[in-house]
Amino acid sequence: ALKLMASGKMGQIEERPLGLIQVALRNVERLVVMINDLLDLEKVAAGKMEMKLQPTDVSKVLEDALASNESYAAEFGVRLIRIGTKASVIVDANHDRLVQVLNNLLSNAAKFSPRGETVEAELRNTRGAVQIIVRDHGAGIPEEYGD
Repeated sequence: ALKLMASGKMGQIEERPLGLIQVALRNVERLVVMINDLLDLEKVAAGKMEMKLQPTDVSKVLEDALASNESYAAEFGVRLIRIGTKASVIVDANHDRLVQVLNNLLSNAAKFSPRGETVEAELRNTRGAVQIIVRDHGAGIPEEYGD
């Protein structure tokens, strides 16, 4: 229903209520992702998580994850920026799980960064190794929670 309302197919909606509908829609989508994460954790714990690997463009996955987390980060006054190579980097991976991991890293980095800061997502492709680095400027995890 929220998607229909936001799309304008149920009639024109004024800007302010439309903004609230869009926020509600993003929050619902986030809840769905969280529920799916919990279900996936249950599968992992039961040893029933299937990982189907296929050629995946990590550069595109990172770009998509940044785009899908941009409005969430903006709610915290945080900007997401991409650094590093923008070239296509193909690896055998599970696209959905990679998106899931990046969404978790980016949303947590945004949530725990000070207002006005940036979160950097860097893609490195060196010597046959591909790395995605998410760097924030938050306080970090307190030492008593280490190990």
